[in-house]
Amino acid sequence: MPVSLKVSYLSYQQIARVAAESLEKIGCKDKLPIPVEHIIDNMLKINIIPFPNLFTNFGINAFTSSDLRNMYVDEYLYENLNPQYRFTLAHELGHIILHEKIYANMEMKNLEQWRKFISEVDEIDY
Repeated sequence: MPVSLKVSYLSYQQIARVAAESLEKIGCKDKLPIPVEHIIDNMLKINIIPFPNLFTNFGINAFTSSDLRNMYVDEYLYENLNPQYRFTLAHELGHIILHEKIYANMEMKNLEQWRKFISEVDEIDY
């Protein structure tokens, strides 16, 4: 039976407002390009860890541990600073900001736990 996360739908405008508020809160409101790697690594103290063949083998660019200590990113994106790398970091940061309470109730510290969790989530919530 699928697990429901009870995630509220947010419009583009609501997400943009949360993003703007978050950037203002950390003093990066007017900085372009947004220093997303610096925010994650230095300000939030989340380790950005390259993961070999994450996309090739599992079809994902990144995932974040539920304790919010580690963000695993496809090694190719990480090493080549592919434009997709910055987007991926921002995308994961968005998950952290928008779903912090959900992360707190999960047990995902590695890829296997993440895959198990995702496989149990109701498609509507994913």
